[in-house]
Amino acid sequence: MVDKNVAITLNKLRLIEIQRKGETYDFSFKSYWQVMEICHKELENFRKEHGNLQILLNMDEKPTTLTRIFDKCAFVMAKQNYSF
Repeated sequence: MVDKNVAITLNKLRLIEIQRKGETYDFSFKSYWQVMEICHKELENFRKEHGNLQILLNMDEKPTTLTRIFDKCAFVMAKQNYSF
């Protein structure tokens, strides 16, 4: 789940700084864990605002997971050059 698009999005949002390593990003266990914590916080905020997470799960093809949805959102934001 933690890939170039997640790194681009989270770096632009200044939620984490994942260093570039050539054409890719340098993912350590620490940075991977930080991304998982950000994912958890974002999902918890969504749950608090909307009452549950089933809305997100219903948006995707089955079978799906919440981390897959987080990854898809980061992918779209990175590909659209989302202006932050």
